[in-house]
Amino acid sequence: MYIKYLSAAAIFIVLLCGTVFSAQFRLENWINHTSYLDARSADVDADGNIWCGTSGGVFVYETKSGNYRKYNNINGLLSLDIAIVKYNPFNGYVYVASNEGYIDIYTGNGNWIHNTDIKNASFANNR
Repeated sequence: MYIKYLSAAAIFIVLLCGTVFSAQFRLENWINHTSYLDARSADVDADGNIWCGTSGGVFVYETKSGNYRKYNNINGLLSLDIAIVKYNPFNGYVYVASNEGYIDIYTGNGNWIHNTDIKNASFANNR
């Protein structure tokens, strides 16, 4: 008789714990904690915003408002390890190249284009 109650209690506890843990670990709750202190490259766009590539992603200092925007591998970039950031005045795009071979292109309004051709290419060994 006690075994029947213990089995029912054990099942209840397992189901309760599963529900509690699944509620806490949802994908839309994820945030990225990276450092933007190691600046590697910077450029200025047509609006005077300063784009800075770091070892933890890219941040943009909006000179008119004094606000910052941060981009990382959760909200736009394919890699955090940024090598160079360049603004193209002809099309208004910002090009972000990572040390891993990814090129992310910011086209405005939070939109990104990703190019993985260099990352996925296999180059012959010239030795």
